[in-house]
Amino acid sequence: MKLLIVDDTTSIRTMVRTIFEMFDHAIIEAKNGAEALTLAQQQGDDLDVILLDQTMPDMDGLETFEELKKIIPQIPIIMITAHGSIPLATEFMRRGGADFVEKPFHPEILELRVRTAMQHHALFKRAQKAEAAQAAAQEMTKRSHRLLSNLSHNLRSPLSGALGLLPLVRQAVAKGEMEKANRLFTLMDETQSTFLHFVEQIETLARLEMGNVQRQVRQESPESPLLALLERMRPRFLAEQKEVHYRQNGEVTASFDEDQLCMAVEQLLENARRFTPSQGVVELVVRQEEKGCLIQVLDQGPGIPAGEEESIFELLTESSRTATGAGGRGLGLTIVRSVCQLNGWGQQAGNRPQGGAEFTLFLPNL
Repeated sequence: MKLLIVDDTTSIRTMVRTIFEMFDHAIIEAKNGAEALTLAQQQGDDLDVILLDQTMPDMDGLETFEELKKIIPQIPIIMITAHGSIPLATEFMRRGGADFVEKPFHPEILELRVRTAMQHHALFKRAQKAEAAQAAAQEMTKRSHRLLSNLSHNLRSPLSGALGLLPLVRQAVAKGEMEKANRLFTLMDETQSTFLHFVEQIETLARLEMGNVQRQVRQESPESPLLALLERMRPRFLAEQKEVHYRQNGEVTASFDEDQLCMAVEQLLENARRFTPSQGVVELVVRQEEKGCLIQVLDQGPGIPAGEEESIFELLTESSRTATGAGGRGLGLTIVRSVCQLNGWGQQAGNRPQGGAEFTLFLPNL
């Protein structure tokens, strides 16, 4: 236990120190209110009890008490008062003091008062921890419920869509409407692809979280693998009347595993494609920095609300500005975060001055 003694009389501080050192308490001394405030700022919640004399020059006990409560409001403070100052002690207790002791005091009485205050403070801290743990458990339960709900939605929606199309396909075939049946089959293929893509994302995320990924890190230019990735993805953009451009500022080299880099950038590009409107442009920008390589994906979507720049990387979480309320959430940005954690890369999300979001990966040099 740590005890702060605040008294302008050296003999009182020495006597109190002697008493409490016998009980293996750590003792800190202050000879006036100003020193007490400085020590309170330094020690903070490491203090367990403060013994405070009322009669001191410049700043008396009550004044010091009021200032101490601003710094460390939960720490119990016991006032040492002179004989006959009971009204003052009563006022001290009314303002939130823990206890008071009259001079001259008996060592055993003083030790008992301090020990009682310490016990009350320990119980208070335990109650605080219990409340915090309960609040954390409740939040965890809420997050689990949201997670299960969103996961269920992402799995159920494409399956429900495919099952809903099936009787229409049978009906079209029975009537000989083969063109209609083919269109319905195409829609079924798309819903099946959506379902399989989400399942693959779950499997990918599980491998990343377990660290079950083999990597071959090389120091080379990311231009070739990123351009190849862009060409593979370009049809997805064109199908929605969107453009995707690559821009590189000078020569760039970085330390990376090609598969891991393409995995992260693909998820960022998919996210950008999803939120960029028709006729919009998504940019993949690569440039060399002094300590590594910076890769940015810039979109023309609605952007990210202030304060959500970190939370959108959490599992099955979506920006409140872009959430539809339907319950669907993706895994793409969570995969990006897991890839960055596995490889020691930096990640950041923010908004562009001209509108839209920007997602940044930083690949440090080896």
